[in-house]
Amino acid sequence: MQKQSPIKQRILQYIDYLGISKREFYTKTGISRGTLENLNSGITEEIMAKFIEYYPEINPAWLLTGEGEMLRQPGSDGCGDDAVKRAEQLAAENEELRTQLELQKKLLEAKDETIEALQRAVRLLEKQEKVTETRTEVVEGVVGRKA
Repeated sequence: MQKQSPIKQRILQYIDYLGISKREFYTKTGISRGTLENLNSGITEEIMAKFIEYYPEINPAWLLTGEGEMLRQPGSDGCGDDAVKRAEQLAAENEELRTQLELQKKLLEAKDETIEALQRAVRLLEKQEKVTETRTEVVEGVVGRKA
């Protein structure tokens, strides 16, 4: 059984750190879907470049070797506190969006339940209407015979 590339493992670790799904990662970075799961291929320079371009706060040394901190240290390579703060801000925004998404899902479920209840009520009213029409026909038939 082939083992996954250590660089891919670290990218997945970073995705987990950000709290985003692989799908979100692929969409945001433009990296082909499934790239990180494919055990039969390594990671290309192009993918590395896209990753580092989209996530400049990542420490390239950590990404390549696993040594050092995941995020660049303040003042290193012009990527300082701002990048770390931005990563933290994005992680917080991501969490807020996840919370909002869950609320929206619950609202949609409640609306679906309301729609189903209303559809049941409409079916019941339609049945009652048919019963009323039948009764009316019977009454009219009886009245018509007496007349």
